[in-house]
Amino acid sequence: MASTLVDADWMDQTYLTGQITAPKGVKVEITDPDGSSYVIPVEGPTLGEIDRENKLAVQNVIASGQNSGEEGVNLFDGDRGSKWCTGSNGAWVGFELEQPVVLGEWYTLHAGQEGSSFITSAYRLQVLNPEVLSEEDYLAMDESGKRSALRNSSNWKDLDVVTGNTDNEVTREIGLDSLSTAQVYRFVVDQYTQPGAQYGAVRVYEMELYGYTGQLGANTNGLLKADAVGEYQINYTKAKESIASTAFTVEHDILSWEQTKEATCTEEGEMKRVCANCGLEETITLAALGHQFGEGKVTKEATCEQEGEMTYTCTVCGETHTEAIAKAEHQYTETVTAPTCEGYGYTTHTCAVCGHSYVDAMTEPTGHRYETVVTEPTCDTMGYTTHTCSVCGDSYIDTFVPATDHDYEQTVTKEATCTQEGEMTFTCKHEGCGKTYTMPIPKTEHDCATTIVTATCLGYGYTEHTCKDCGYSYISDLIQPRGHSYEAVVTAPTLDEGGYTTHTCTRCGDSYVDELTEALGHKCAAFTDISGHWAKDFICFATEQGLFQGVTDTTFVPDGAMSRAMAVTVLYRLAGEPEADVNEEAYYYRALLWASQNEIAKGMTGTAFAPNASVTREQLVTFLYRYAKLQGEDVTVTGELKGYTDTGKLGDFAMEAMTWAVENEIINGMGGGKLAPKDTATRAQFATVLMRFLDKN
Repeated sequence: MASTLVDADWMDQTYLTGQITAPKGVKVEITDPDGSSYVIPVEGPTLGEIDRENKLAVQNVIASGQNSGEEGVNLFDGDRGSKWCTGSNGAWVGFELEQPVVLGEWYTLHAGQEGSSFITSAYRLQVLNPEVLSEEDYLAMDESGKRSALRNSSNWKDLDVVTGNTDNEVTREIGLDSLSTAQVYRFVVDQYTQPGAQYGAVRVYEMELYGYTGQLGANTNGLLKADAVGEYQINYTKAKESIASTAFTVEHDILSWEQTKEATCTEEGEMKRVCANCGLEETITLAALGHQFGEGKVTKEATCEQEGEMTYTCTVCGETHTEAIAKAEHQYTETVTAPTCEGYGYTTHTCAVCGHSYVDAMTEPTGHRYETVVTEPTCDTMGYTTHTCSVCGDSYIDTFVPATDHDYEQTVTKEATCTQEGEMTFTCKHEGCGKTYTMPIPKTEHDCATTIVTATCLGYGYTEHTCKDCGYSYISDLIQPRGHSYEAVVTAPTLDEGGYTTHTCTRCGDSYVDELTEALGHKCAAFTDISGHWAKDFICFATEQGLFQGVTDTTFVPDGAMSRAMAVTVLYRLAGEPEADVNEEAYYYRALLWASQNEIAKGMTGTAFAPNASVTREQLVTFLYRYAKLQGEDVTVTGELKGYTDTGKLGDFAMEAMTWAVENEIINGMGGGKLAPKDTATRAQFATVLMRFLDKN
């Protein structure tokens, strides 16, 4: 192997200058011309930044030991409630990434929630030492081989080491000197608890890994480039064994001058040349060129108020500078102002461009020309003389004369009454004055009429005095009230209303009642199941008439089905329970026989009446129709049965009876435009139909 390396093509001068990568597993140690160890610089792609948004995925986790349900894979499951737990220091977990990555940051969550003494005190993160075992060889192993390699500490080198830790959550960045591109890692716990902890066990809950977005420029074999002139001593080792050595001499290879920065009007330029072997640089400075200003350009015209501006522009770089242009002369116009009575005359000179002005040629004021007007005195104001200038209107007054006094005459302008004062108006008689003032006239006495009021049962008698003019009144001669004289009338109680005694006054008609007695009450009052029922009034009517009885002493069962026997029994009672030639024990037997003999109700078949069968609405109407006919009522039908959607369901026997019932408003239908002829009739419905029938008759 050594001879192969010595004879290899890569071991020549281009190894230094051409950055040729050494064979896999070979370590290169270099001594520079000064005798110092040459540090391999990192070249090529940049690291970029640590991507803390995306946690690196982990696979193929192998642990030195683990409890049931507390496996090493729990470190990477993202669950802060699960953990890797085992029982000895030196325990490790090996794992792989999906691809090689430059690891930049790692995070661990320890067992502080179980007690601060269980926080891991010392631990480390490692990568494979390529001088001993390459990642390629490791990844080619089966699980047994990998476990053996993980168990051998000499296969690994430290990436980051933590000692004396007391924090439950720890985030660490990998030092730049330790950065490595790796796919295989080993996590080792050196001290699983805090010093002095009573119970010991490895307890680590979570680990997260974050990589750089870029790459390292060289792997552990190095990419080399000489940085000094002289002789380099190079030694090649593999698996800690020296396999070859050589020496190379690097001399300067100076390239031609190259302009790296052009000189400008204001900045110096630069020329540079470089040694191709060692990178030594030499630079010279080029002087700034200076501006090349041409003829100026007027960028702001001068005025009589402001200076102008001349701008000069460099023809090379476009740099500009400005110079001032002197102000222009004013352009004055003249305005002559004539003198006034009190003001001077003058000439105003004003610049037509900027408005600047000044005055000269002053002349004296002309003085006032006054005219006189005399104002005579009045009752209230003094008289005076006014002097007014005919030129400018200025004025002043003098020669004051005292005011004259008013001479008043009086007139009644409002007559006094017994309720309101009158008014006397005083007016000045002087011509042109007309000033007035008023004085009140006292009220007059009342002119009263007398009315005598007789005493009543409760009211006093008295004499009332009322003013004929204003209605004011007062009373005198009071007489005491006479008191009531009552007569009593007794009102007996009825079914619905209580009894009472009424006392009425024979003088004034006042009345009051006492000796109240309760109403006799309806038979239906005992029924507890009809309160609030829509047919309550109909049910009470039927029970008071003796047509219906309760199902029990306290229940009527208003919505219970009406049987055929019940129906004919009610009609039998309505007819006054006439004699029938029967004497059977059934409550309805006499009624049934009566109904049959009078053809009010017929049997369901030729031989059976079916007394306990529910009676339908069309049967009930037919019974009532035949009863009315028996009583001599006019049951003539005047029209057809219209307005209902289910008349087709009516039996032929009931058509005329139903038409008669609808025309006479005994049947109103069930709502929705339906008669429901086949529906079972309830006790409440029959009571309602009976009351409507009796109201019609």
